[in-house]
Amino acid sequence: MAYVVMCGCYPTAVDGAAPEALPALTLAGPVCPTRRPVRLDLVARECGEVRVEIYDVTGRCLRLLDLGRLGTGTHALTWDGLGARGERVPGGVYWVRASLGGVARAKRLVLLD
Repeated sequence: MAYVVMCGCYPTAVDGAAPEALPALTLAGPVCPTRRPVRLDLVARECGEVRVEIYDVTGRCLRLLDLGRLGTGTHALTWDGLGARGERVPGGVYWVRASLGGVARAKRLVLLD
């Protein structure tokens, strides 16, 4: 069976089974444990408003990074290890949650002091 994929701006016919749909948003981070600052990579497959939230293990949101409207592609993000009031968060386990439209992805981080 043939299907069409976009290669840059050009449609290309390909033989074989159609690939699975790629997720609208992916989130990648460092191999844990890590030290601050923490680099995260977001890959958006569609344009839209992106929010990134940092949570502690109790589920309390420590920091909201409202990135605004992002285009498609890979976007580098750095979390400085600070909370919402500019305080340095202690070493420990944290969750990073990125959302785009109705899609959310989470990644666990182990932050060293």
